[in-house]
Amino acid sequence: MKNQLAPFPLSRPRRLRQSDWMRRMVSETVISPDDFIYPMFICEGDNITDPIPSMPGISRLSIDMAIEMANHAANVGIPAIALFPYTENDKKNQNCTEAFNPDNLVNRATRAIRAAVPDIGIMLDVALDPYNSDGHDGILRDGEVINDETLMALEKQAIIQAEAGANILGPSARRGTETLLWCPSHCNVAVTEVHIPPTHAHPPPLPFLSALSTSNTKDQHLFLLLRRNHSFWCQHSGVVATSAARTLHGLRLGR
Repeated sequence: MKNQLAPFPLSRPRRLRQSDWMRRMVSETVISPDDFIYPMFICEGDNITDPIPSMPGISRLSIDMAIEMANHAANVGIPAIALFPYTENDKKNQNCTEAFNPDNLVNRATRAIRAAVPDIGIMLDVALDPYNSDGHDGILRDGEVINDETLMALEKQAIIQAEAGANILGPSARRGTETLLWCPSHCNVAVTEVHIPPTHAHPPPLPFLSALSTSNTKDQHLFLLLRRNHSFWCQHSGVVATSAARTLHGLRLGR
């Protein structure tokens, strides 16, 4: 678009920044509680608030306490929450089978919160690292990520989470074709949004991984796009989003 501003000194954009009322009036971006998703880390037990050392001020919550927090979030105008499970080591294995257990921790929490706070949105992570004894988002065999087996596992996990009542599924395992694999199975499942995030490689988020009791420190550059290849990601994500939209009849894609 051609620049419509007159040249200096006739145009003085600083005038738009001279007062609080003017800055608020011309602001292009306004942040409110409507923009927030409140993250919660879930643990087993009752009446538990377990501080997370790597995340000061944040605690793992048992399901009953998570219900209270979800109700508080709804009351202050936060539209959605994101649930992340703290999985005990004895429930982890190399095949990540706890991920597709309908009665696993995060699915039980989803059903309980959905029943107690029906007007709040619930987002779940479609990722295997909380359930993988190897600590990776993908299934490993002899130190290598087995992509096709991982995709099938992620599809099963996504279906179980949708059936538990999740409104938003975040494919944080970040494999380019996983969203397409969910599509045929989800046509008859009551999911209202699918979130498709960028698949850039990044350093391991260590405080977050500590909160989940996982250790996903494998090299993501083996299967994720480099951050400096952003234009390719934009092209690729458009293909995925378009294909998913055509397949998921009536399913609105998240931003």
